[in-house]
Amino acid sequence: MLEWNEEFGIKNQHLDGQHKQLLSYVEESYVLLNKPTAEKPLLLKKLASNLIMYAKKHFQDEETYMKHINYIHLEEHKAIHKEIIQGIKETIQNMNNVEESAKKLHIFLKESLLRHILEEDKKIETYRNRIREINEMPYSLEVQTKIFQEVYGIKDSEYHTYVCLCYLKENQVCEALHKLMQEKQSFIRCKICKQPLVALKQDIQENEEAFEKLAKDYFKQF
Repeated sequence: MLEWNEEFGIKNQHLDGQHKQLLSYVEESYVLLNKPTAEKPLLLKKLASNLIMYAKKHFQDEETYMKHINYIHLEEHKAIHKEIIQGIKETIQNMNNVEESAKKLHIFLKESLLRHILEEDKKIETYRNRIREINEMPYSLEVQTKIFQEVYGIKDSEYHTYVCLCYLKENQVCEALHKLMQEKQSFIRCKICKQPLVALKQDIQENEEAFEKLAKDYFKQF
């Protein structure tokens, strides 16, 4: 399971603490899958009840914060919150097959709640920092790759070489992330030099002047 990382936060201590707790509920739903069938009905109901209660409080606090910073997507975000609560309720309405209900709950939390925290909630910080205007991705290369692998199940075999301003440092970017960055013209910053990672194409690798021009034209923007 994906463990809490400070990069997942939105730089609000209270809300990030709640995000961390919600992530633990996702992990709890995973652990529940391996519990004896006889124990699952009670554990499942308890988990869902605690989760709904906690999520409602968190969503309320988060919506208050978004209103405070005049978040432009507040109404859309609130609608997603309602969908998540309703989705949790629906996954445990039919307890005739407790094994299936446990699986559905875990899949729903992983695909809806977890992705919501990693993507939609992260946009709150993006909005506050206004980094959306220059298409900066909110995670480091290492964390973004781990999200792709563990949350989305993407296992790429092909990698692309990216460079920054760190001397002789090459970064390996998986195919899925490379494609996303190229299509959306977005970028990730190096954690060390704080400059964007740039795809090192074959023609640039073989031409020193072309690389110097790339560095001059690209990095001066930041």
